[in-house]
Amino acid sequence: MKRILLITAILTLTSGCDTFTKVSAMDDGKAQAQKRWSHTRAQLLCDAAGEYLKSGQLDKAADKAQEALALESGLVTDRVLLAKVYIEQGEFPAAIVETQKARSLQPMAWEPLYYLAVAQERSGHLEEALENYRKSEAMSPGNLEPVKAAAEVMIQLDRTAEARLYLDSHLGSAGNDVGMYELAGRLAMGARDYAQAARYYQRAHDMDTANIRYREVLGEAQLLNGDYAGAAETLSDLLTDKKYTPSSTTYCRLGECHLVMNRPAQAQDYFFKATELDPESAGVWVGLAKASSMAGDWRRAILAARKALGFEEDNAEALALLGYSLLKNGQHEEALATLIRGTKAKPEDGTLQCVLGRVYAVSGNSTKAVECYQQALRLEPGNSLARELLAQSTASKTRATP
Repeated sequence: MKRILLITAILTLTSGCDTFTKVSAMDDGKAQAQKRWSHTRAQLLCDAAGEYLKSGQLDKAADKAQEALALESGLVTDRVLLAKVYIEQGEFPAAIVETQKARSLQPMAWEPLYYLAVAQERSGHLEEALENYRKSEAMSPGNLEPVKAAAEVMIQLDRTAEARLYLDSHLGSAGNDVGMYELAGRLAMGARDYAQAARYYQRAHDMDTANIRYREVLGEAQLLNGDYAGAAETLSDLLTDKKYTPSSTTYCRLGECHLVMNRPAQAQDYFFKATELDPESAGVWVGLAKASSMAGDWRRAILAARKALGFEEDNAEALALLGYSLLKNGQHEEALATLIRGTKAKPEDGTLQCVLGRVYAVSGNSTKAVECYQQALRLEPGNSLARELLAQSTASKTRATP
């Protein structure tokens, strides 16, 4: 009987132990399942935050990101996302805190360091931002986002030559990254290397033909590089794009191209359109006066030059154009008065002296004409027009002497 009771007791204890083990295992399983569910939910919340960020709903994005972190504080991607939200909201100290927390979790990840640099740049800490962009680049070879960001900071720090060298050293791996070529073009424009700028902008345009801005800056670079035909073609093509709203600057650039290509009538049309868009710009009216004088349309040239002087009374180019147009229109006395006033207002301008000398020459006062040409050469020793007019006037005077 005692033996039976002992066996029964042993069996009971063994059974209880098994039951405890099973219960413990079930508890662990539930805990793991709960952990997995929390992780999944945190990821879903993080994804939702990302969608809200994309659509510009920043408050909702921040709420979802914070909910995700409450479930799982070690989500690096969520901390980076929350930092992005703070950056967009202008909360740069908060963004810095989040990126630093993310860095403590993943010290070798490039993204937390990159967005730390973004927050530092936006808050005006440019040197620190530059250093961290460079470190971020080293952590992710081939990633061009830190490269472009670092170059932009160098520009802000007035280290444009360094920025250009730095960017050029990465262009070999730029591939189809259109932003690299746009930035390279901008740096080349700043350095007045218009030929290189045109090549970079052409590459950017070829990659993204729908981008209106790339065509605008390409046309500008071509114009400044002296490729007037290319600039005219680029800008004329831009005008055919229904999505493009032309500015007075675009019309003026086209006008300049046609002036150089000796197409004054076309130039007049473009400058006239520019005056309609920007009727209070002296420079625009000067352009129209120049085109009109080249076309021999002296009446319009006079009107346009006077318009320019109405907005900028001492504009030397407008004074010269007005004086010359009045001369060609037979209004000698008015031309003389205009140019005398001009040389007094702008005594350092050699072109005004040349035109004044021409008025004196036409009026028969060769002595005064020579004095004007000589004064123009004293002001501008390389002025070829003054030299040519002086030679002509001197030769005429010699022939007239018995």
